[in-house]
Amino acid sequence: MRLLIYAIIIAGLVFLYFNRSYAYYYDYLGSHPLTNPNQTYYVFEGQGRENTLVYIALGDSLTAGIGASDHMKPFPVLIAQSLAKRYESVVLNNFGQPQATTADVLNSQINLAKTNISPAKNPHLTTVITIFIGINDLHNFESLNNFKKNYQEIISGLKTNNQAKIVLINLPYLGSKTLLPPFNYLVDYRTQKYNEAIKSLAEKNNLQLIDLYTSTQASMKNDQGLYSSDFFHPSDKGYQLWAQVIKNSL
Repeated sequence: MRLLIYAIIIAGLVFLYFNRSYAYYYDYLGSHPLTNPNQTYYVFEGQGRENTLVYIALGDSLTAGIGASDHMKPFPVLIAQSLAKRYESVVLNNFGQPQATTADVLNSQINLAKTNISPAKNPHLTTVITIFIGINDLHNFESLNNFKKNYQEIISGLKTNNQAKIVLINLPYLGSKTLLPPFNYLVDYRTQKYNEAIKSLAEKNNLQLIDLYTSTQASMKNDQGLYSSDFFHPSDKGYQLWAQVIKNSL
């Protein structure tokens, strides 16, 4: 009987600690609100000889650039600026929205993307679409099956236009001093499971996958300078790191 009581007490303490580590993380996020760069349309005059590139970025706050110091620092802008060295011009439509989930991309961002995809018969325009979504599904404890279902529907909705090149970006490691153990291990475990689903979708649909997780995991674990003040969203330095990895693969 005494052993049972001890077991119950230990289990209660473990549950309480887990609950407090979970609450601490989200309380810290809520107490450090960040501004949205809040600009979606950019045109960069290029230096290259290739024709115009239309770059469409779909996603959540990590695509919108929450945590960046200004509207020129989110990773889609940095990538578009880099691509302008190859193209005569680059048109960027950044449709990333804070707190967006796969369901939000499916219900709203796809339609925005379709209105900006280059006409299939226009040889002077090329369209690239990056899909970088899932971190809010993960933190909302969306089931892996629903996440995968929504993601597939996003891909299917965009593949109606064969002119566009669709690129999937998996979820990065986002662990900081506010993610206390054991909650940090749970988040990392779920991140890897979501990334397995994204990889399977890339293979199934014959799409390019950019492995942001593996490329930046060590840095995102050890360099707090890569995070903004809420220790979740990247800083300018963090977005620069992501942009470097992504543009090297595009």
